[in-house]
Amino acid sequence: YNVFEAGDGLAACHELKTRHFDLVVSDYQMPQLDGLQLLDICRIAWPKTAVIIVSGENSDWTERAIRGGAQAWVKKPWERAHLIKEVRQAIEKMSERTAPQAFQRSSLSGGSRGPSP
Repeated sequence: YNVFEAGDGLAACHELKTRHFDLVVSDYQMPQLDGLQLLDICRIAWPKTAVIIVSGENSDWTERAIRGGAQAWVKKPWERAHLIKEVRQAIEKMSERTAPQAFQRSSLSGGSRGPSP
């Protein structure tokens, strides 16, 4: 993976404006914009970008993040293998959701003739 770092939520938004990202892994507590605020902005401005929130807190925000479109909420401290698994799943899940409709119909029907009209 190519990884870019941002020091806070506003810096993350700036990075998102400058290049395409498949995934954002965001801390819940950050200066400027917290992880949930960044999630809300991503859902509006970059809906094809998957978002994972990480936090050391046990809170009701987990439910809100998932309902708000986060692919996962990862508890700190995380194990490397667990975070990588969540990253892969989030990217795969978002790829499936954003695939062109004709491709989805074709792949679901099992046909090999190409996209349905």
